[in-house]
Amino acid sequence: MRPATPGKVLYLLAIMIAAWNSASSSAQSGSVSHRSDPALPATGMRTNSTIAASLTPVRAGVTIGQSLELTAAAINDPSNSGVTWTSSGGALRQVKPGFATFTAQTAGTYTITATSRADRARSASTTVGVTGLGGVTTWRNDREHSGINSQEYALTPEDVTAAKFGKLFSCAVDGWVFAQPLWVANLHLGTARHNAIFVATENDSVYAFDADQPDCRPIWSSARVNLIPSDEKIAPLDDLHYDSISLGPFTGITGTPVIDQFSHTLYLVAVTENRFTGAIIQRLHALDIATGRERPRSPVVIAASVRGTAYHNPTGTVMFEARMQKQRAALLLLNGVVYVCWGSYFDKDPYHGWVIGYNASTLKQVSVFNDTPDGARGGIWMSAAADAAGNLYVLSGNGDFNANSPGGRNYSDSLLKLRTSSGLVVSDWFTPFDQKDLAAQDLDFGGGGAVLVPDQPKGRFPHLVLASAKSGTLYVLDRDHLGHFNQTSNSQIVQTLMVDSNGIYSTPLFWHDTVYVGANVGPLRAFHFSSETGKFEPAPTSQSKENFDYPGTTPVLSAAGEKNAILWAIDPARPGILHAYDPSNLSHELWNSSQAANKRDQPGRGIKFTVPTVANGKVYLGTRTELDVYGLLPK
Repeated sequence: MRPATPGKVLYLLAIMIAAWNSASSSAQSGSVSHRSDPALPATGMRTNSTIAASLTPVRAGVTIGQSLELTAAAINDPSNSGVTWTSSGGALRQVKPGFATFTAQTAGTYTITATSRADRARSASTTVGVTGLGGVTTWRNDREHSGINSQEYALTPEDVTAAKFGKLFSCAVDGWVFAQPLWVANLHLGTARHNAIFVATENDSVYAFDADQPDCRPIWSSARVNLIPSDEKIAPLDDLHYDSISLGPFTGITGTPVIDQFSHTLYLVAVTENRFTGAIIQRLHALDIATGRERPRSPVVIAASVRGTAYHNPTGTVMFEARMQKQRAALLLLNGVVYVCWGSYFDKDPYHGWVIGYNASTLKQVSVFNDTPDGARGGIWMSAAADAAGNLYVLSGNGDFNANSPGGRNYSDSLLKLRTSSGLVVSDWFTPFDQKDLAAQDLDFGGGGAVLVPDQPKGRFPHLVLASAKSGTLYVLDRDHLGHFNQTSNSQIVQTLMVDSNGIYSTPLFWHDTVYVGANVGPLRAFHFSSETGKFEPAPTSQSKENFDYPGTTPVLSAAGEKNAILWAIDPARPGILHAYDPSNLSHELWNSSQAANKRDQPGRGIKFTVPTVANGKVYLGTRTELDVYGLLPK
């Protein structure tokens, strides 16, 4: 072989230096560049190009019809000729050499590419997830309380890492946020459309922010709407039997509101106190989500009564007492009726478990149910779930029980199936055999909430419901035959699964034949389900490495259909921690808010019982002082 001539050596050396300079320039600028081999240049391209293409944002999420502004540049291009644009779908508008706007009318994942005009070998791409989700308008996403958003195309396990995902911004609020933030897509406000996030606080305030803007831009004319009348005040700690310590220094709006997207109305219950008489008042409010103003006939003072002999009542009438009834459960909207449930303040007698229904259009009271009309207690702590037939499923806590006796109407420590076609009527029920012992030890059967398992048409039990209890037991029941009461065992129901001796105060989640449960001061656990037997395996298939502070965690899940599932859970520690897990293996934590340096992703101080909201590539988290918004980092 003939040795290379000096000229050829210099030529090859120049090519190598040019390639090194190009790589160095791209790395320093943080841009993305797809390169061809500089020694084998394509026709019409620069052979020693140092050009690199950049494109921001590098990842994003939008709703159907929402515009995404994209900025691109060809770095080190002496001609300043800019870039050309291509997209795998959707539409690119307002296209310029360094700018374009993307929209799509179909949900899915799209790739947008900016290519240097001067060197077509240099390009950069961004991935955009487009969601068709119309809103998260009720607690844990739907009437079944599944906790699942299966229309999340922007968040993937590959992108939820400390390098790509984190805290985007925070919006200050005036009180603790127990209620789950609610999200609405493409809300029309005049000629503009906004994705909106609604936040309710214990200071009786409601905020409506643009869900995507880091300046916390309010969508209403004022930053917030406060629901305290001029002659009233927020109810302080001392006036509610010291129970407010669990709700913050005051008690205002605790139960998660519910939104009717057809009428653009948000429903909530607010607690206030008369400045002069000291009377505690609870009201149901209906607010226009476009303005924050009260709807006609709103608000209404909550008052109710049933016939009964509770607490040795000599009058035969049991009255709803606003001072004694804590409204912690989320509201539920079903078939044009808003249902509200109540527990108690610090188990202070007298109180009952109440469910009251109001016509969503007129706010007229249409149904009333008391689960211990001839006894005491039986508080309802979590929201009612509902099936497709319009039945409600509620869990009650400690108190009197005599439903197994002729004429008995007290249903403490029970799962109740309530028919709603004509008022509220118990159509089926279950009470554990050891109810008396559970009540004596304050181990409420209704420590958590009811979750309806998706129908199992080929399974032994097609219609199942899950109930979690403070005893640490997960009860699996046939919705078609709940089982009533057995004096010696719970053998009449499908299964009792011991999860954790510390107790369950949270609501589980069911996904892909697995239930996820977060017990008090314990890990998040996964138990596999067999549709053939209708039962769960007794040992967890995986669990998180972390224990969750009191009272445990209620998880939610995001996915794109059946893919890219992520399980989200809040640790109510101080400060709180937001976790993201691989649901197929909970020991694999994808990300948490304490990983990034310099406390970049640290949320506000944590609150128990809170649930995150996942929508449109973002995760919204209520805290004691602020709404924290997490999402894909733009660069």
